[in-house]
Amino acid sequence: MQYNDHYSDLLPYADIVLDEAGFTKLGNTTFPYLTASPVIGTNITNAWLTKMDDLWTLQHKFGKPLIINGLVPYTVDATHLPKQRDIQWILANYLLVKEAYTYCSFISSVFDRYKQLNVSLQEYFAQVGHPHSEMYQDQNVYMRDYSNGLAIVNPSLDHTYTVTLPAKTYKDLYGHAITTVKMQPYSGLVLVKV
Repeated sequence: MQYNDHYSDLLPYADIVLDEAGFTKLGNTTFPYLTASPVIGTNITNAWLTKMDDLWTLQHKFGKPLIINGLVPYTVDATHLPKQRDIQWILANYLLVKEAYTYCSFISSVFDRYKQLNVSLQEYFAQVGHPHSEMYQDQNVYMRDYSNGLAIVNPSLDHTYTVTLPAKTYKDLYGHAITTVKMQPYSGLVLVKV
């Protein structure tokens, strides 16, 4: 995203900002994950962290409402819903930067970019509460505490990290108790308190 001087000049006049690429690179069907990899042709060494910094600046410096698009490749199964991995990736990243007027969407796509808005997904209704911290790094991943939950993101392109949490504290959005979890490369996880 990188808010250069041109965007910085225009942002004071915007009512709301849509980050269409989100953390899924506009639903790129080859590799739809914005990771901590370098951006070719620029001096950006960590694309994911640069995006996080830009979104923080957008909301804190400019005070603008933000919609983060979660466009993912359209599945071929009968449901046509995004894969659980994609939902967790989008939702966890969103929760790392969420402020009072931040929103996200999960959209499935192949050729028609906005074929299906998935408003019935149970993940939309995750009861994580409100933010209790800013994003922070712990156990080689990024986290953010919520009053009734936790968001975890591993933006690495090629490293898996094991994250250990206090026993009997969290469960995932599908009811499974979580104490230790392997965060695969470019993965997200949203947890709620037990």
